[in-house]
Order: sequence, then structure tokens, then C-alpha cells
Amino acid sequence: MQQRNTVSLNVLIHGLPERLRGQLAEALCGQGGNGALMRQQGPVTVRDLSRNQVDIIFCSSEQESCLPVLQQVRQAKRQIPVVVVSEEPEFDQWLDAMEAGASDYCAAPFNREHLGWMLASYVTASQLAA
Repeated sequence: MQQRNTVSLNVLIHGLPERLRGQLAEALCGQGGNGALMRQQGPVTVRDLSRNQVDIIFCSSEQESCLPVLQQVRQAKRQIPVVVVSEEPEFDQWLDAMEAGASDYCAAPFNREHLGWMLASYVTASQLAA
């Protein structure tokens, strides 16, 4: 019997095109978590990160979206994982994002089981850090 990964995180989806955002949201909701799923298109601010109790951020791989989010996370002085998302796996974007401080990278189509493992690893890491 396969064990289902169930996590409860407040997820912020930022800067993704509507179709990609919908696919990711559907895959994340399929994890059975009780956390909030927030979507934001405007700039992410330190205040947003504090006020919204964000546990993990999924943002676009486009540098004009990704880099400001990573800068705000650093300014907020919180250990919030930032997962960079793209339409297709592209090595250069993945490498640039990781070098800029992203925690992980994923591309469509989204695999629910993979996302479940990814989210569970962040929950475990945050519990160990606490």
C-alpha cells in the first residue's frame, strides 16, 4: 500500500501565467493539505511575507519575477523555500534560479507525488530548524 504525503502549508503562487498557475494549484490541492493557497500577481513585499504567514513560494522562472521574490525573502530574514516554476525544464533558468537562492525548481506537467515529496521535505526541514 502506498503512503500518501499529506502536508499543511500556506503556499504563495506568484507571477505564473494563468494556465500554469491553475495546473500547479490543482496538483498542490491534490495533496490533501489544509493550508491556504494564495495567488499573487503584483510584487511580493516583506510585509506580505510576514502578514500572510507564507510557508513556501512557487514563482515564475522569469528573472523579472523570480529575483525580486528571492530578494524580498532575504530581506524578511525568513527561511521560506522558493520553488521556481517553468513551462518546460530549461537548464539555464534552473541554474540561474538556484544560484540566486531558489530552493528548488519544477516544470510542467506537475507530478502530484513529486510535489508531495517536495512539500514534505520542506515541512521536515522547517521542523528540524525550529
